[in-house]
Amino acid sequence: MPPRLSKRQQREQEELEALAGPSRVEETSDQSDESPTSLKSTTITKGAVGFAALIGDEYDEDEQAKKKKKKGPVTPTSGSPQATAGSAKKRPKSEQDASKSKSKSKPKVDEEEDIDKILAELSGKYSNVSIGNPHTHKPTSLSAYDVFHDLLSVSVKNLDPETELRRFFGSKVITSPPPGAGSRSSRSNLARPQPAWPPAHYRAGLSMRPLTSDEILLKGSGVSPDTKERWWKFEASPRYKATTYEYLQYVMGGDPQLFYNLMHEMPWHADTLLQMAEVYRHREDYSTAADFMSRALFAYERAFTGAFNFTSGVHRLDFDHVENRVFSLALARTIVDLNRRGTPQTAFEFARLSYSLDPHTDPHGALLHLDSLAIKAKKTDWLLGLWDAFENTAIGRDGAARFDVTLLPGWHWSRALALFEREGESDKDHAQSTEALKDAIAVFPSIAPLLADKLDIVMPSELRNLNAFRVMTGYSPHEDDLPTSLVHLLSHIYVIRSASLWKSPPRFRWLSKCLTSLSSSDVLNSTPPPALARFRTLFHTQSNLSDAIYRHVITTAPLTLEFRRLTAFFPGDIKHRAEENIEGDPLPPSTVKTIYCNGYFLNVNHRSGLSGVPRQIGDPEALRELQALWEGIPALAARFPGGVPEIGAMARQFPQELLNVMVDILGRDPNAAPPQEPENMEGRMPGGEQVLAVDNAAEQVHERMPDEALVIGQDAVIEQEEREQEERERGQEQEQEEQQFLPLRIFRSLLDRLWGGPGNDGDESDSDELEEAGGSGPDDVD
Repeated sequence: MPPRLSKRQQREQEELEALAGPSRVEETSDQSDESPTSLKSTTITKGAVGFAALIGDEYDEDEQAKKKKKKGPVTPTSGSPQATAGSAKKRPKSEQDASKSKSKSKPKVDEEEDIDKILAELSGKYSNVSIGNPHTHKPTSLSAYDVFHDLLSVSVKNLDPETELRRFFGSKVITSPPPGAGSRSSRSNLARPQPAWPPAHYRAGLSMRPLTSDEILLKGSGVSPDTKERWWKFEASPRYKATTYEYLQYVMGGDPQLFYNLMHEMPWHADTLLQMAEVYRHREDYSTAADFMSRALFAYERAFTGAFNFTSGVHRLDFDHVENRVFSLALARTIVDLNRRGTPQTAFEFARLSYSLDPHTDPHGALLHLDSLAIKAKKTDWLLGLWDAFENTAIGRDGAARFDVTLLPGWHWSRALALFEREGESDKDHAQSTEALKDAIAVFPSIAPLLADKLDIVMPSELRNLNAFRVMTGYSPHEDDLPTSLVHLLSHIYVIRSASLWKSPPRFRWLSKCLTSLSSSDVLNSTPPPALARFRTLFHTQSNLSDAIYRHVITTAPLTLEFRRLTAFFPGDIKHRAEENIEGDPLPPSTVKTIYCNGYFLNVNHRSGLSGVPRQIGDPEALRELQALWEGIPALAARFPGGVPEIGAMARQFPQELLNVMVDILGRDPNAAPPQEPENMEGRMPGGEQVLAVDNAAEQVHERMPDEALVIGQDAVIEQEEREQEERERGQEQEQEEQQFLPLRIFRSLLDRLWGGPGNDGDESDSDELEEAGGSGPDDVD
């Protein structure tokens, strides 16, 4: 006896039988009274997918339960499937046969036309829902771009590093809560919210919108013929931009405490969080740095819209906008940190996510991570599938300026290693992988000597002496062209990351055998390989593609000394561009549309930008005076490059130290008596009186003759006049010094008015001097 079906299963079975074919549909007089609405609702229930199907089933059950409570037992109508089934059971067999023969005798053409018409209307109304014709079952072939999108789709369950660590060490060692624990507002796919984090607000300053058709057309050659791509950009609110303005001021100041103060005002400002991560990374506190990076990703994830499905592989972020670049930088640094922590599976998923957001220019070089991470994470099928997608389809040759994996040195060598792993131990000859490895050596021989030196493999001297196997350690504009320099730079990147993959005994023996079996004739060709020729064409001049390689090195260089040495491959203009930009936006693209500049902060309330001054003090006039003082004194601007916010932060925390600094810059403290330092201190007291000289003169008067008294009296008058002249000159110098100390007095007065600084309370002279300088006294403040 078959098991009894539940109500839901019975309803689904009846709907499937009703849609299976016109011969299964029983037309009665009651069915003619059904409205098109009921037909549409039936079809929608059939075509619902995902959460819509679950919600629809629960809704139907709830509605039926409510009706049963209110109206009692529900009697099935004559047109419902239950009534049809019930009547079929109660009626005698002769009547059932008669009804079947009657239904078969009716024409089927009208039924098919009605169903096709309804399906056409629903497909037009619900274009995103796939509704197929139940009468036709034609297999649809995926296009090359569909395969490409499938390769770029991200697995959400593999984005949690704690899950991967639990697989390695067990749940008893890794006792962190499972993902999604906590309140609904703290759930995340890109981060693991911690209890110590500040309360999460929905889209705190950030929002998201799709690019318009005109904006997409402006991208020019950066857009491929892929019609399923969707381009997006993040947008910042005016308050968020004001916080960014303060952040830039603090970056110039160089005091990490300023970033703490800024986080208290806006705890989910991504630029500040990434800067704090760098501060802790310099201190080698990698766990705290990773926490700040996770908070930055969480801040951006809160701004995602429902239409932006980052796991589908079809949604892109325009790297020309600065808000998108900050999110890409957070992903890039997260990949580096996950690789350092030894979680290749999670690092692979984040790298695939970074690549899927802009597979054209790959702004942070995610492909330079994926060639090694795919082997470490045992994703060899994915690596070979992406290679085949570029090699055997038109994706790499669709006219769009994009990275092609078949042109990257590391991918050639990783493909050979992936084929070797797929062949396994069953294939003793490894013919296909050996052929791929020899091809990789012939196309990009610059990797061979670097890898051989890492693994202590002795290469034949015949190969070592060839120019193609020389080792370059930097870029020389007089000897090397740009493509050659980039080939060697990419070779160094691959060997640094992937040398450990070749140390296992089977791989080591296979590589040694292949290198020793080569001769110079196998490498030297009269014409360069096609892949190398295409590489030189793609990178013949600097572009966003070459900038992505340099940006990749800049992002990774702080962690290892080997990557810091790779900056020797940077041309002079790239070094200059990298030095003049902040760490939060390394090497903006040449096609940049927005950047942190005066135009970006055009409509921002700059008073908010002066939040180094306490916000609760409503004295805009005093703030403008302090800003003018900072701009008018070059020494003050050089000492406080962060501007008024930096001065304000120091005034709140260290007012006396700030006053000492201002004394050193603007002059001596006017309240202290200026010391007198005569040129000749012989016979003088600190006050300046010539006591010894006067005593000697008195003795000489007594010894002199009476006829010399007149002369001495005349000399005394002359000396008196000289002393008076000196006093007048000293008074003028003191007035000049006091005038020189006027900026310091003004600054002390501002400290008193804004922060209650260490100046004298109720000093009327400060207010008078401030008024003489054109400012307003404390009584003028509203």
